[in-house]
Amino acid sequence: MSDKNIPRLRFPEFTDEWEQRKLGEVADKVYGGGTPQTSEKEFWDGNIPWFQSADLIEHDVQFATSKKAITTLGLKKSAAQLIPGNSIAIVTRVGVGKLVFMPVPYATSQDFLSLSELNIDEKFGCYAIYRLLQREKNLTQGTSIKGITKDELLNKKIFIPGRMEQKKIGDYFTQLDTLITLHQRKCNSLKELRNGVIQRILSRELQFRRADGSKFENWVIKELADIFTERKVSQTITEDAPLLSFTIEQGVINPQDKKTNKRDFLIKDKKSKKFALTEVDDIIYNPANLKYGAIHRNKLMRGVVSPIYAIFYTKQNPAFMEYVVKTPTFIKNSMKYLEGTVIKLMTLKPKDFLKLKVEIPASLEEQKIIADFLMQFDKTIDAEQRKIEKWKELKKGLLQQMFI
Repeated sequence: MSDKNIPRLRFPEFTDEWEQRKLGEVADKVYGGGTPQTSEKEFWDGNIPWFQSADLIEHDVQFATSKKAITTLGLKKSAAQLIPGNSIAIVTRVGVGKLVFMPVPYATSQDFLSLSELNIDEKFGCYAIYRLLQREKNLTQGTSIKGITKDELLNKKIFIPGRMEQKKIGDYFTQLDTLITLHQRKCNSLKELRNGVIQRILSRELQFRRADGSKFENWVIKELADIFTERKVSQTITEDAPLLSFTIEQGVINPQDKKTNKRDFLIKDKKSKKFALTEVDDIIYNPANLKYGAIHRNKLMRGVVSPIYAIFYTKQNPAFMEYVVKTPTFIKNSMKYLEGTVIKLMTLKPKDFLKLKVEIPASLEEQKIIADFLMQFDKTIDAEQRKIEKWKELKKGLLQQMFI
């Protein structure tokens, strides 16, 4: 018996070797996708789910939600096909590495190939193919595979155990994905609740009182120029001011904690290069990406960041002010001051940022009470997100150990 044909971790009741087979041998039919060349209404709003790469979740092969539904006429006017249920939809162009098991008939964009009439357990097949594609992405240093042709995909090989072991493995990972998805839905619900509460507080639908029951002073409308002062300190990296990173999703973080685009190591002459100083509780935004939500409070530490970012400090409660400037309403209002001719490249300069107006409590005590209340939401959401990341890491390790 060859050790190469046995996974490092498996259920103890199974001892047989796994068999290597091409993907073209595990499905009797392969379907392509296509997109109608027009957005005419009669092609859409049908009853056939139509999937794009963006509809699939990177780490989840069991759940996907189509944002569009195509009509029978739409299918006829495109290269798309009606794909039978119990098929595996695999992204082979933009976003390679994502796939999903589809229990009902569906259609896809041209970025997909679908394996149908499977002669292996469909759930096991999903995870085996997912593991295959993820392994190939890792071999390209984490970058996305540019694309896979039909012939290339069908010639790729996976190892397959007997039917009973296939089913047990497929069911096990399905339960794990279901658990991750439930936690993610809980986390998303908490975020929606938090955002709704913020909106009601800032619109004064919900109001706080002092401990003795008395009302706080009225709220006041102020320009950000009366709230923020720009911090414009240029300096090199020092021991008490290390280099930090700033991202849309995570805000101020250590460079090694970046999830993507870890390019800080490419900076030349870091010791002599001048960066922008930031202190804890500064509000930082990216002039080119504020429209996408790239504004955060520095909750991490004193340090330096790229000079492309705008940095401000305030005598108001900085935690409260972060909630104010991160609201969709504030982001939308900032758009009127964007400069540039190409939307993607339009920026918001600090002088225009300071022209924006917001309504805030006159009382610093009320600002702190509101901020402390909302931060409890954030702590709960962060704890839930950490659980999700742990489950994902467990799944990643099990995929490496339980598949060849």
